[in-house]
Amino acid sequence: MAESEVIVMGGAPFSGKTTLAKRLAARQAYGLVAIDDVGTAVRAVTTSRSHPAVHPMAGWDYRAYYIAHTPATLIRHSRQAHDALWSAMAAVIDAHLRWAGPVILEGWQLDPDRVTSLTHPQLRACWLFVDDAVLEARLRADPALYQGASDVERLIHHDLARSRWANDRVRRAAGHAASIVIHVGPEETGDALAARCVQRLWPR
Repeated sequence: MAESEVIVMGGAPFSGKTTLAKRLAARQAYGLVAIDDVGTAVRAVTTSRSHPAVHPMAGWDYRAYYIAHTPATLIRHSRQAHDALWSAMAAVIDAHLRWAGPVILEGWQLDPDRVTSLTHPQLRACWLFVDDAVLEARLRADPALYQGASDVERLIHHDLARSRWANDRVRRAAGHAASIVIHVGPEETGDALAARCVQRLWPR
């Protein structure tokens, strides 16, 4: 079958990438794959004993996990999980490039350096960069994330530290020729952001 296009979309948690990816996939009639779902599938057929890197929260309530671990540990766990899941991510990308049809693959776990290593004319990467203050405001505006936590401020502080690390990776992605980095304005609407992305990804 003819090669099809794959758009990889990444950014820190609360950058808006999932909402944007859904909008673009519907507009372009592309498939949509969430990296979170890839991780869920892998964890369903593995155990914390066989593949500890993909089960960092095994036995933990996620709120207690974020509170108990330092930001450095959370980042290390994220890197280990990405490394362990990368072959599955790359296989999904390859399948869609070769035969499974056009798709947008989205997730904050995606590493720009790894994505850039997959050179293919039909593969493009779009990264959302959001100012740290906006990330914090968005996190605090979602109480479902921290409701019931024993130490809300500690959870928020640790989560934000990891998000800032992810955001910094996106900032560095601007140096990759095959990457598009879009700075999301604090008051930008979803429609305006989608329009900007369409212009960059599918210019007339």
